[in-house]
Amino acid sequence: MANSDAYLSQPRIEEQVHLEPNDLLYYLHLISEKEAQVQSFDGQIEELGRAHKARVSELKRQKDEYLIEISVLRNLCTPIRRIPLEILTKILEFSCLPPRDSLLRHYDIISTIATVSNVCVVWKRAAAANPKLWSVFCFDTISHSNLLKDIGWAREWFARSGSVPLDVHLELRSFEFSTTPLLECILELHHRIRVLEIAGAIGKFRPLLSSPLPFPLLEIFFIRLNEWWNVAGNTPMGYLFDHYSPHKIKSLLGAPRLQQITVNDLDCETTTMLALLVLPESLTSLSWAGALRSDIRLCADALGLCKNLVKLCIEASEPDVGFTESIHSILLPRLTSLDIVFRETKGKSLLHCFTTPLLENLTIIYHGRRYCDLITDLVSFRDRSKLDTVSMFSLQSHGANEDISCADWEMILSIFPSIRTLTIGPSDFNNRDTDLDRLIQVMTCTKDDCLLPKLTAFRLFHLYHRMNSLDMMPMVLSRVCPNDSISDNGQYDRKWLDKVILWGACFEEVAQHLSELPGLEVVYYTSIYQYGHEL
Repeated sequence: MANSDAYLSQPRIEEQVHLEPNDLLYYLHLISEKEAQVQSFDGQIEELGRAHKARVSELKRQKDEYLIEISVLRNLCTPIRRIPLEILTKILEFSCLPPRDSLLRHYDIISTIATVSNVCVVWKRAAAANPKLWSVFCFDTISHSNLLKDIGWAREWFARSGSVPLDVHLELRSFEFSTTPLLECILELHHRIRVLEIAGAIGKFRPLLSSPLPFPLLEIFFIRLNEWWNVAGNTPMGYLFDHYSPHKIKSLLGAPRLQQITVNDLDCETTTMLALLVLPESLTSLSWAGALRSDIRLCADALGLCKNLVKLCIEASEPDVGFTESIHSILLPRLTSLDIVFRETKGKSLLHCFTTPLLENLTIIYHGRRYCDLITDLVSFRDRSKLDTVSMFSLQSHGANEDISCADWEMILSIFPSIRTLTIGPSDFNNRDTDLDRLIQVMTCTKDDCLLPKLTAFRLFHLYHRMNSLDMMPMVLSRVCPNDSISDNGQYDRKWLDKVILWGACFEEVAQHLSELPGLEVVYYTSIYQYGHEL
C-alpha cells in the first residue's frame, strides 16, 4: 500500500517525451543502478528475515519450554495429584461399579469405565491398576454386538481383573454373531466366577449349561429365558427339554458355595428351567417365577430336594394350574422367609404345597375372587406347619369381587398372632375405603382386647385420595406408649407400636400428626419412586 501511494504521488507524465540518445543511455543506466540497489535491498531483507526467523524460533522454543514447565507445575498442584491412591480407587469404584449382587446384564459398565478412563491420565492409570473395577463383566449383544467380532478386548478385560472373583452378567439375544468364542473365554475362568447371570435364548448358553467344569466360587446364579428368542434361533425350549431330559443340567452341582438361585420363566410357554436344573444341596435362597404347566411333578421334586432353603420366592403365572392332589406337601424344615404369588386354581393352591415349621417372614400376593378361599388356605398352611413363629406378614390381594368384612379382617390377622411387622400392600381393598375403615376398626386396641398384641411396625399402602386418613389416628394412638385410657393390665403380652410407614398422598395430614408422637418413627411417601424397604 505504501509503495502504491508513493508511486501515485509522483508527477504524472501526460505529454510525449523526446529523449536524446545520451539521455536514454543515462536513464537506462540509472534504472540498472536502481534495480541493483533493489536486489541489494532484497538480499538485506532476506538476511534480516533469516536472522529474525531464527530469533523468533528461539523465542518460541523458550516459550514452549516454559509452558511445559507451567503445565507440569499445575499438574503437581491439582487436587487429583494430592488425593491418595486408596481414596481415588474408592471414588472410581463408587462411580463405576453397580450395587453388589444386583441384576446387571443391562448395565453398561464397558462404556462407564471407558468414559472414566478418558477423564485424565491419573484416572486412567488408577482404573487400569484396580482389579476390582474389571471384576464385573456386563455384556448385552444388542448394545455391544460389534464387540463380538474380536474378543481380544474381553481377554484383556479379564486379565486386568487379576485374581479377584468375577461377577458375569450376560444377555445374549442377537443371532447375527456367534457368542461361542465369548462364552469359551468366560469358561476359561470358571474357577473365578462368583456371580453368573444369564438371560436370553437358551440355545446361546449351551456351552455354559453343558460344561462339565466346576464353579468352586459361584454363590449367585440367575437365569431368565425367552422362548421367542429361542424360536428365532431355531432352538425351541421343547427340543432342549428333550435334549437335556429332566434334571440333566448338572452344571450347578460343581458349585459347593452356591446359595442363591433365581429362575425366571415368565416368557416361556412350554417348560421351566426349574424342572431342568439339578439344584445343589447348599442352596439357601431360591426365587422362581413362571408357569407350572406340564412340569408340575418335576417342579415339586426339585423343590423337595432343597432341604436347606432359608428363603423362597415363588410366583405362578398361570391362573388355572396348580399342584395336583397326588403331590404331597413339600417340607422345607429350615425355611424362614416365604414370598408367594398365587392364583385361584383347579388343583391345590401353592399355599397347600409347603410345610414350613420355622417360618418367620410371610408375604402373600393373592389373585382371587373370594377372601374365604384365602383365609382357608392360610389357616390350613398354619395348622399343617404348626406355625407360631411368624413375625412379619405382608398381604396384597387382587381380583376380589367382594368387600372384606370386619370378621374377615379379624380372621386374617388372628391367624398369626405373633406378627410384629404388618404390611398391607397395594390391593383391591385399598380401592374401597370401607375395607380400610374395617381394617382400622379391628386393629384398634381396647383396654381388654388387642388384635396382634406384639405388633411394633405397620406399613400401609393406599392409592387413592378419598380416604380420610385422620380416621386411623385412634388406632395408632391405641398402640403407642401407654396412657391413662389404654394400659397394659397384664391380661395379654403387649408390645407398643414404634414405627409406621405410609405410602400414598392421602396420608400427608395424618403423617404430620403422627410424627409429633414421642417414641414413634413415621415414614411417609407420596410417590412410588420413593418407596423403600425400611421394615
